[in-house]
Amino acid sequence: MAVKAQTAPAEKPSPCIARQPILTADETVTGYELFFREGREERRFSSDAETATSSIIDTLNLIGLGVLCDGRTAFINCTHQGLLTDYFALLPPDDVVIEIQKEVPADEDVVKACERLKQGGYSIALDNFVTNDAREALVPFADYIKVDITKVGSIEYVALAARYTSKSRIMVAHKVESRQHFLTARNAGFTRFQGYFFQHPENMQVRQIPANQATYLRLLNAVS
Repeated sequence: MAVKAQTAPAEKPSPCIARQPILTADETVTGYELFFREGREERRFSSDAETATSSIIDTLNLIGLGVLCDGRTAFINCTHQGLLTDYFALLPPDDVVIEIQKEVPADEDVVKACERLKQGGYSIALDNFVTNDAREALVPFADYIKVDITKVGSIEYVALAARYTSKSRIMVAHKVESRQHFLTARNAGFTRFQGYFFQHPENMQVRQIPANQATYLRLLNAVS
């Protein structure tokens, strides 16, 4: 009797962190926005945003910000739940910028969470900011305001840069996809830039962290 050959299970792709640089007008890299990917060939993470953020934080605690970001600042996306759980307290405040997403409501709990972060020395960015943004109440906490210049017209982002630029707040032009985008945003008053014109997100392979080890890592960092 013929024996049916068993098919070996498909190997699960190893997760990785992708990073995209944030640069000055002279194209000096000052930081990286980090994205979690389920594999090197993936361009986005298919699970929920909370899982992506927690995976990035666990990875940063395992191998260090210095390795992933070459000693530069890490910009990490933050959801509503991420703010309320104070999960970012596991990371050193001098090395990260917490990017509050556009879906996060500027309610009382979020305002209090931002107050705690600022008291702890953390920097905050408001991502995908627009005119009459619902997060206007969070502007006093923002060290960075990121504007997707492909989603708003040049008249609007010029006005945003003029209104919100200050000595304590940096305007970041996001989704810069051409030299014309770069020059127009720079002339409008933006001083940081991010987009495909400079570099696509670069995938960096990392070792997957078993769930029990990740839990121990969180506890150790919380205690320290």
